[in-house]
Amino acid sequence: MGKGQSLRGVTRPRRHWTQAWASFLLAGSLGLPQSLAQGEERTNSDLTARNSGWDGYSEALEVIRQELGTHRVEPRAVLDFDALRPEDAVIITHPEVHLDDDSLMRFLSEGGRLLILDDFGTSGPLLSRFQIQREPNHIRDARRYVARNPALAVASPATRPSDDGTWIRHPTTEGVREVITNHAVALSYPELTPLLEVETTQGKKTLAATGVIEGKGRLVAIGDSSLFINLMLRYPGNRRFLAQLARYLVERDTDAQGGKLYLLSGHFEQKGTFGQSRPGEELAQRLRHLREELQRIRQEGLPGQMATFLAALLALGLVGLELRGARPDARVRTPSFVQSDSTRTSEPRDRAHEDALLLAELRSALELGLVSEMGRNMQPEAALEELSPELRETGKRLFSEFLGLTSNRPPNGLTPTELSRLSSEVLTLIQHLSRSSTRRSSPHG
Repeated sequence: MGKGQSLRGVTRPRRHWTQAWASFLLAGSLGLPQSLAQGEERTNSDLTARNSGWDGYSEALEVIRQELGTHRVEPRAVLDFDALRPEDAVIITHPEVHLDDDSLMRFLSEGGRLLILDDFGTSGPLLSRFQIQREPNHIRDARRYVARNPALAVASPATRPSDDGTWIRHPTTEGVREVITNHAVALSYPELTPLLEVETTQGKKTLAATGVIEGKGRLVAIGDSSLFINLMLRYPGNRRFLAQLARYLVERDTDAQGGKLYLLSGHFEQKGTFGQSRPGEELAQRLRHLREELQRIRQEGLPGQMATFLAALLALGLVGLELRGARPDARVRTPSFVQSDSTRTSEPRDRAHEDALLLAELRSALELGLVSEMGRNMQPEAALEELSPELRETGKRLFSEFLGLTSNRPPNGLTPTELSRLSSEVLTLIQHLSRSSTRRSSPHG
């Protein structure tokens, strides 16, 4: 199988189907649709509980409901953090939106449970906050695989020695002999407990791992977003592992009743916040919206220059946010028999200086947007005059604020509310510019 090809097509990176399905057809045992054998391409928007096809999660929903009860399991298109409770659990499959890391961190710290099934989706930033890294390529050197396809590696439950010398495994893999993966990626981590491992020519690689967050929450990460699709649940080990994972996510250390389990995937919506937000998180939310706006612009085919300066604005804004030290941290602990504490410290920073840099970059991005959309030979001031009266007034006010704040910035830096408002207004103006540009370039009949 060539590089970049996969059983399932996803939006990042793009993959093709023909060779993977040819392997299955040669195996002759799974009865696959002819359209897939011909190389039909799809995206991971198919990985939902509504999809009863081979690549859907409708069967997974039934397995989980049989384990927990129908009333406790809900597939959702919106993750409402305001309604989420610490006793609840969330399963996120191949996210294609930028996750609200801060709300999810607080959710875990307060006792929530989270399972992330992801290989090349957008969970990387959240996983990195727990020092979990995904390998850049699929596992291709497994010693055991099925259907004559090396990308369908066989994973086995991970074991570790106990105090009395016996070998023990995690409760989620009890009774599981093997799990068949589907173009999975390996995970690396410093302090989590491995659940599943693949024996390769380079040694063992971890497919799934778990850890306890702040002594309360439970995080499970799996580097395979289609491990539990309808087709893969034909394997008994996959089915049993899913059922026991669901139980592990909702069960409590006391007799207290666990909450609900929510299933989300792909381009789901996020709204609200979990718990009390910390300084700077509102700005982080604005920047996340900026990312999503960039995705929309790219999908609708607007000029690449607009996407370029939006990306620059986002990157610089995130750097500024990191410099402000606004993102909360959490300790990751392994389950009770191998717990390990770790703490992190941060040094005081010159916030006023860092805010001045962020303001300067916001202004530069706005100038670039004006010039690129209104005319390359124009100065930003002249481009402003070409806007509608309302937009022109907003642009002039922003430039005036940037100048005033840079010259007379507060000694302790700007407040998160001020930074959030400025980034929001810049984003709004950019959106209006892109819409105006689209109207000007559209043919008239």
